Amino acid sequence: MDYSINKYFTPTECSDILNYCMQIGEIFNYNPNENWDCRRIYVDEFKETILNKFKKLYSIGDTSYWFDFNKFDVKNINISLTRYYDGRFLNLHKDSTSQFTTVILLTNEFSDGRFVLSNLQGNDIKDMRNDSDKISLGLGYGISFDGAKIFHGVMPVNSGIRCALNVWMTDTNYNYHKLKNNKTLI
Repeated sequence: MDYSINKYFTPTECSDILNYCMQIGEIFNYNPNENWDCRRIYVDEFKETILNKFKKLYSIGDTSYWFDFNKFDVKNINISLTRYYDGRFLNLHKDSTSQFTTVILLTNEFSDGRFVLSNLQGNDIKDMRNDSDKISLGLGYGISFDGAKIFHGVMPVNSGIRCALNVWMTDTNYNYHKLKNNKTLI
C-alpha cells in the first residue's frame, strides 16, 4: 500500500484549527446512524489556506508522497473535522471522490483510535487482525494515501476525544455538495 506520514501542524496550529472548525463547520453525515461526528468546512479561504500549507511543506521538502505533488492538478478540495469518542469508530471504506486523502490528528489525549489501512473489504473495523496496518499518529501528523483505492477506517476510541482534519483532493471537476442534515453533535 502506498501511503506516507508527515508532520503538518504545530500543537498551536492544531488547537487553532480545531477551534475554527468547531465554530464554522456544518454538521454532516451520510446517514443518521453514523458512528462518528463530522463537520464539513465549506469556507473557500480555509480550503485555500490548507492547500497552500500542503504546497509549501512539499516545496521545502518537509513532506513527501508516493507521487510528485507538484504535478497533481488539484481541482477540488473537501475538508471536514471528525470526532470519535465513547467507543465510536469508522468501518473500512473507500473515498469515492478523492485521489489524495490526508487525515491529520488535531488531538492526542485519547486511547486507541488508531488509523487503519487495509486491502480487506467489508470487514468490521473491530475485527481487524494483523492483515491490516494499524497506525498511531502523533499530534499534528497526518497520513496520506489514495482514498479511492485503499480501504481505511478508525479503530474505536476507548477514552478521550480523537479529532482529525480530513482533507480530500481530486484532480477531477467533482464538486463536493452540501447535504441537508438534521444531526446534532453531542
